[in-house]
Amino acid sequence: SSSSSSSSTTAASSFSSSASLQSPSSSAGGGLTGVRRILASFILSSDEIERLEEASASASAPFVKDASLTIKAAQDQASAEVAAARASLADAIAARASAEAEAKEARAQALMEIESVKNSQSAAMQTIQNDLKNAQSEIVKAKKDVEKAVKVERTKLSELKNQLKAAEAAATAAAAASTASATVEATPLPVHPLLNVAPAVDLGYKKLFHADIASLLKLQENTPVWHKQRMFRPERAKAIALYKAKRGQVNPVSLPGIVTLVEETDGNMYVLDGQHRLGALRVLHEKGLAAADEKVMVEVFYPRAPSSKPSTMGDDAEGASDMDGDADAANARDIKRFAELLFKEINQAEPLRDVDWPDVSDRLRAVLEETVQTLRGKYPKMFSASARYQSPHVNVDVLKDELFQALFGDSGDGKGAGLDAGTASVDDIIAFVEERNSALAKRKDSTWTKGIAGKGKDKRLKALEKAKANGFFLGVVPGPSWLDA
Repeated sequence: SSSSSSSSTTAASSFSSSASLQSPSSSAGGGLTGVRRILASFILSSDEIERLEEASASASAPFVKDASLTIKAAQDQASAEVAAARASLADAIAARASAEAEAKEARAQALMEIESVKNSQSAAMQTIQNDLKNAQSEIVKAKKDVEKAVKVERTKLSELKNQLKAAEAAATAAAAASTASATVEATPLPVHPLLNVAPAVDLGYKKLFHADIASLLKLQENTPVWHKQRMFRPERAKAIALYKAKRGQVNPVSLPGIVTLVEETDGNMYVLDGQHRLGALRVLHEKGLAAADEKVMVEVFYPRAPSSKPSTMGDDAEGASDMDGDADAANARDIKRFAELLFKEINQAEPLRDVDWPDVSDRLRAVLEETVQTLRGKYPKMFSASARYQSPHVNVDVLKDELFQALFGDSGDGKGAGLDAGTASVDDIIAFVEERNSALAKRKDSTWTKGIAGKGKDKRLKALEKAKANGFFLGVVPGPSWLDA
């Protein structure tokens, strides 16, 4: 029993040592476990097993303590490293968030700057477009102004050319007068019996006298007016005298033009032109505004026999005379027609129209001139160069004067156009004319020929036919009646 007990103790001790060496961690948990404990229960008693477990626990305690400390140190180091990693991660997250925020702010700022640049470019482009549009409008306006100015300057140039021609003619006449004057100085001319003065110039076909008012008024009392001259109107003579008096053109009298007399071969004289100027001189003299010794230019024509040189013009050639300058009777067929031909030549010049008076502004005159020239360009076949035009034609100067009197003259009523002389344009006046022309175009033929019969009706219908063919009706009825269409 003792041997058996000793063997059992040795075996248990050997088993316990083996178990302790092989699995210290198992012993540390309170002795034998698992299979080993079950096997031990077959060999050892419960007390032995308990003692064995206590011995095992005592033997393994240092190892357990060291392992715990090592584990704890490892755990602490791991915790510190985790904390450091967490701190680094937090810093990284914060840095990333800050970077993202900065990037977002930078992106927003960049977008704002891009949008601002876009807006600035858009505004600049709009400004450029507006400036370009305004510049184009100014160019178009300037072009029109230049075209108008060119037309006005062309008109002025034409007038200057005419004035130059007149000046050249005057210079030629002055040269001739100078030559004649030299001749007069060499050979004194006889005193005229009625004018009481010798001629200042003798041109052969006429003589020029510086006659005093007293001699002229005496001559007027004893010298008839040419029998085909217009009737003498005292009121017209008074109007001329009043015009002179109001403007202070008296003492001496500033008399335009010249008094024209004709002295026939038998010595008889008559007044051919200037009867109303003589009448005005009488009124001024009687009022003490014209001295008896004041001088007035008088021309006296002397009819001559027909020239052997044939005439190159017909008697009724429009716009020309049968007389030829310094030989005014050379082309007359009969000496008895001298006065008639001379009268026609003197009155060939057209009278000054209302629109051509100096008190009409240059601007309005230029606008009216461009208006009628534009209409003539549009309806060339309906305009006549002669002031004695025939239906259905019109004349530029007559039409210009009709427009002025109707739209802007003192006696005009504006004809409903509502135009102002200071602002009216060419387009405004043309629109008014075209409106009246359209109204005339709508008239029935019976309206045009109302109250007309025979040849007069045929002539009116023929004129109307041409007006329809050209689309221009202002001249179908002579005169300004079209303004009331």
